[in-house]
Amino acid sequence: MTLPIVLTIAGCAALLVGLLGGGVKAKEIEVPKISLLPRIVSSLTGLVLIGVAIRMSPLPQAEVSPTPILPSEIPLIQVSATPIPPNEVLSTEVPPTIAASPTANLGLAMTATAFSVQATQMESTSQAIAAKQRAIELTQTAVWLKSQIWAGQWYWNGSPGPVISVDGNALRIDMSVYGRPAATGRILNESTIEVTFPDDATYIGKLVKPNQIQWPNGTIWEKF
Repeated sequence: MTLPIVLTIAGCAALLVGLLGGGVKAKEIEVPKISLLPRIVSSLTGLVLIGVAIRMSPLPQAEVSPTPILPSEIPLIQVSATPIPPNEVLSTEVPPTIAASPTANLGLAMTATAFSVQATQMESTSQAIAAKQRAIELTQTAVWLKSQIWAGQWYWNGSPGPVISVDGNALRIDMSVYGRPAATGRILNESTIEVTFPDDATYIGKLVKPNQIQWPNGTIWEKF
């Protein structure tokens, strides 16, 4: 049983109750008497249900039989082939390959040469910078080695005396063995130092031998 049929039955029952006002008995179903307002509502409800069922029912479609087309009625279309004259056949020609001009080749060769020369110059420059850096490092090493000639324990009259420490061109002399304050100074060159003794004066020391420092007052410090 489809939905439109169910709605139609329900709508008819509601419309019947609205028209008769109840008091209907069918087998075990008994509809009591109802007043005027419920009868109107029941009638309207029945009409609405019947209308909905009618709208939901599918409309019958008319069967349209196809009209046969007789073979004699089909027009025949004849296509005539258009001949192509021999002189109108197009030939596909491949364009010749354009060879590079000598001028272009010369330009490329000159550009490659320029790049090669530039690369050689850059390599030469980098080698020159590296050589200069090595020379600076060697010079610094030589200066450091020369400065270390002054550093160390020195003796006076055969007994341990001052201790010299070097930092670059600056030096410091520990005079605590004599109960004197430390002296400070600088290296003037590879054989000359200038030292200021806080409890005395500033003196120039000369390296007369690799292991001897001579002072202006005749004092000689030795390193063994």
